[in-house]
Amino acid sequence: MYAKCGDLAGTRKVFDRMLIRNEISWLAILAGYGMHGVFGEVFELFDRMVEAGERPDVVTFTMVLTACSHGGLTDKRREQGGTGGGGRGVGFGDDSETR
Repeated sequence: MYAKCGDLAGTRKVFDRMLIRNEISWLAILAGYGMHGVFGEVFELFDRMVEAGERPDVVTFTMVLTACSHGGLTDKRREQGGTGGGGRGVGFGDDSETR
């Protein structure tokens, strides 16, 4: 809710104080920063999410790729997951291939 209203500082404060984070909390903060054009934070948090043991799914990759697209960051898009996770041991799965 904080992110949707543009209060990214409040968003981050709540997120950082969370004792337990799940895929929904990670996705919410990624979406908030992406929505407001703070792309560097999207990538930093994506890396932290993977380091924390969360396995990004198609929705998460779509969020990161959307942030890349909106920011004109095509090189970053390739690095983050344009080819199934950019070497992070994560991938889109067979059903996400588009031809």
